[in-house]
Amino acid sequence: MVLMMAMMLIMAIIMFKMTKMMSKMSTELKTLSSELKTMSSELKTEMSKIPSMTKEMPTEMPTEMPTEMPTEMPTEMPTEKGEMVVNNNDKTPPHLPLEIWLMILRIYFNYECTIEHICEQLGVSDVDEMFKRKNEDPKFGESLFQSVTKLDLSNSKLSEEDLLKFISFFPNVDTLNLSCCKKITDVSALGRVHTLNLSYCMGVEDVSALGEVNDLILRGTNVEHVSVLENVHTI
Repeated sequence: MVLMMAMMLIMAIIMFKMTKMMSKMSTELKTLSSELKTMSSELKTEMSKIPSMTKEMPTEMPTEMPTEMPTEMPTEMPTEKGEMVVNNNDKTPPHLPLEIWLMILRIYFNYECTIEHICEQLGVSDVDEMFKRKNEDPKFGESLFQSVTKLDLSNSKLSEEDLLKFISFFPNVDTLNLSCCKKITDVSALGRVHTLNLSYCMGVEDVSALGEVNDLILRGTNVEHVSVLENVHTI
């Protein structure tokens, strides 16, 4: 009997707390609903202002733009009376020396460039078009070729002849990545670089011409004799 009364008391307390909680939640929901209605009203008011704002804004961009921009400061020349006269007839654009352009390009290309990136910069679709343009004009791409110092030709599908021809265009390359280029076998022309990655070039067996390379990566190749590479710091 006592146990039953205790259970009924506990149930009454629980019901009381739940009723109180539900009442509190109902009040909070009413408050939230009121706030949402207020926000909705404010939003409608702001939205109604948008048409009047758009009427004040220009609907079209100017159709005419300046065709020429001044490339130099006007030159002031003194007259006989000591007055300053502005010479606006000199429209010669400034010409930077080749050395300055090369310095700018070296800063821009201070990372491993891919064949795709080089073609994009030269405005050609592929290496074949690059070779054709180079044959027609020996100076084609000269500034860009001289500025590149790092080349990433890994996994290239080019033939050995085309790959070596492409590399020959870049006289200042010091870092060359040829990893996984399975068609290359002759690396005798690559001894001028500082860092050469030949990892997984399965066709490479003779590296005797690479004694001047500082860092040479031969992981996964068939090279067995490396005694001639005593000057190489890292193999």
